[in-house]
Amino acid sequence: MSRPLSVSRIDRRGLPQVLLIEDVAKLLRCSVSTVRRRVRSKDFPVAPLLSIDKKLRWSAAAVCDWIDACNAPGASRTGRWAS
Repeated sequence: MSRPLSVSRIDRRGLPQVLLIEDVAKLLRCSVSTVRRRVRSKDFPVAPLLSIDKKLRWSAAAVCDWIDACNAPGASRTGRWAS
């Protein structure tokens, strides 16, 4: 799997505080079904927020922090999503 898009090129101030699955997929440059599949298999490294309905939501800060960690010098380059 390709690495997520570097958040350094994204203005975090423009992101909502809470991301829906479509927003996360767009940030990661993958399909919604890929994110959903990773969440279902417990292979997605950022835990979703508690939901008031059945929609998956994430903290934008947590997702951006994970993407930053993936892009940090010395980060694992295995191609797998890692927490």
